[in-house]
Amino acid sequence: MKRHSIILAVLLTLVSVFGFSTSVKASTNTSDVTGILYARKQTTIYNLNDQGDFVASTSRALGPESAWYYNQLKEVNFGENSDAAYYHVATNEWVKRDINIIAPQPTQKLPGQVDNYFDSDAKVITVKNNVKAPVYDSYGDKTGKFVDPNTAWRTDQLYVIGTGFPVELAAHRIGINEGLSTEDTNVTARF
Repeated sequence: MKRHSIILAVLLTLVSVFGFSTSVKASTNTSDVTGILYARKQTTIYNLNDQGDFVASTSRALGPESAWYYNQLKEVNFGENSDAAYYHVATNEWVKRDINIIAPQPTQKLPGQVDNYFDSDAKVITVKNNVKAPVYDSYGDKTGKFVDPNTAWRTDQLYVIGTGFPVELAAHRIGINEGLSTEDTNVTARF
């Protein structure tokens, strides 16, 4: 019994003197990809040391329910059925991919944006008589805002929601993410 107590005391002393860290050798494949990951709960951060090992940080972690931008993914292969991957979230700070990390596919650069906005020759629109016109967002949802009848608004684009005929909504843009339905307005100036 005394022997076990002595061994335990020696182990505790070694841990307190030298610290405890988890180390993983990083013979890796690195991809320069970007994206957003979401940490469900507090998540350990790893540092990549000069020997190529991932070492668990004892002083830093990702907070629970937090989102983080990543710009690299390192995939580590230890052999049969023993792979790991680490997301680069800050200078020399990595997060191991596991059940607590949600990371959708990396974001991709698109060659050009395709959207449902069209340049319009209509430059000024006026809300029809007796119509308190609802303001729509670019998804075609009402924002809860209204504009008064007989008020004039400058516009530069027309956006269309829906693919069939008739479309769900056709609206003139009057601000950032704000539009008025063509049903509620008249075009009063064209250039």
